[in-house]
Amino acid sequence: MPLFLRFVFAVVVALPIALLSSDAGAIPVFARKYQTACTTCHYAAFPQLNAFGNAFRDRGYRIPPDDEVYVKDTPVSMGVEPWKKLFPHAVWPSDMPGLPPLSIVAFSNFTYNPHRRTHTGETGFDGIGEVELLTSGTYGESLSFFGALGLYGRNDFTPSRTELERMFFIYSPQFRGLAHHVNFQVGRFEPRAAPFRDHVDLMTSGVSPDLANTWAVVPASNYTAFFPSQQGIELFGGWNGPGGKGGLSWAAGVVNGSPTDMAVDNFTSSTYPRVGSLMNMSAIKDGVESAFTGKMDVNGSKDYYARLQYKLGGMGVLGSSSQEASLKMAQNWQDPSVTFGTFFYRGVTGAFDDITAPVFSGAGANYGKNSNRFWRYGGEITGNWWNLQLTGAATLYRDKVQGGVWALNRDGTRVQGWDFDTNIYTAKLDYVALPWLVPSFRFENVNPDYDVADWKSFNRYSALVSALVRANVKVTFSGVFVGNQEGERIPALDNSYNLGLQFDF
Repeated sequence: MPLFLRFVFAVVVALPIALLSSDAGAIPVFARKYQTACTTCHYAAFPQLNAFGNAFRDRGYRIPPDDEVYVKDTPVSMGVEPWKKLFPHAVWPSDMPGLPPLSIVAFSNFTYNPHRRTHTGETGFDGIGEVELLTSGTYGESLSFFGALGLYGRNDFTPSRTELERMFFIYSPQFRGLAHHVNFQVGRFEPRAAPFRDHVDLMTSGVSPDLANTWAVVPASNYTAFFPSQQGIELFGGWNGPGGKGGLSWAAGVVNGSPTDMAVDNFTSSTYPRVGSLMNMSAIKDGVESAFTGKMDVNGSKDYYARLQYKLGGMGVLGSSSQEASLKMAQNWQDPSVTFGTFFYRGVTGAFDDITAPVFSGAGANYGKNSNRFWRYGGEITGNWWNLQLTGAATLYRDKVQGGVWALNRDGTRVQGWDFDTNIYTAKLDYVALPWLVPSFRFENVNPDYDVADWKSFNRYSALVSALVRANVKVTFSGVFVGNQEGERIPALDNSYNLGLQFDF
């Protein structure tokens, strides 16, 4: 069947399914709790958050300023108020959600890859390609939680895998004026050091995560990435600015700094873009996976990071201090403001010092568990005006391998290098054309500068149209274009075009 007819067939099949779906009104967990629409917290189309949604998230999934006023689901009491006065001779009282805090997200995609053939050829339709279980809620006034469990996911003929993507708990002290200015988070989460919050980004749900969050420095054997998650502990908080507008946000954390499946899968091929067949990316990937098999981390060192950002104008970073009679559900993507952010991330991981030799065994003599000491740092500026949101970011990767890395040059001679730098510049634009229609554009300029096994700078262009056919049902049309690449294309740098359907219930 010609490609055009396949595409038309996919549209004809997908749109009626979406249009006939029930009008549930919002993403279910919090929609049921507060009896409100998903547009209360999302930037027109989910999962991207508006200013109110960010404040809700940063307050431990509580509506400012007084969460209890808006709760429509009667919680189950776990104790009584007088127990607080008896503590520590009584259990501190709490409550739990009355309704089960569970929702399901399902994805279906029709994809065309003109260069890299999928398991069905250049085109692929996964039916229901992914199903995810989401849970989130609060325990009393100071504890909250969030979880995302992949129940089903496959894009080829291999068996589906169940995987815990994220699960974390938040403690927000309510004494000494610390409420929401200081919060403690523990578990598996996306570090706030990440240049972009890809889990709540339109591009991630319709195209792919940002390279600034997922870039792998393959010659330095480093697949550590911000997205989708790391395991550790994080402190975060904020203060509203003068007049309750904007304000300061901060975060600091310690994580294991392990390779992520996405970085490993997206940077795999039998060749390497710069040096052709002289270095096998799959061999390095297999070696790193072998080194980490059965371990949370390959060494005893922990990674640490910090972030600071300040917002000028717009809603306060912790929300409004005044109590509203009802929650706003329309045009709340408009938040005239400018936000400046900066971060650093310091990590230690293993590296192969000779990528010309077999590296299939992570326990091999040429693998140093603490050899790569790396930095990630950068800054972002985000402006909101009318129906537009524009973000610019610079993200700098700095990997330094102790003892150096041996590789083969194009002429076959052995060369050695220590430093592996990458500068990534990103620009993103979201435009709310209609309350249910959001076009988005992203430009990424990637500049690797490796002592050995270098590759040329390149640009990646992404475009996405998100259309809400119901408040909880989204159809996306997207495309990614990278241009010419040396050697075999890797998944992260492949041209692709996609028609997607996502529904939450």
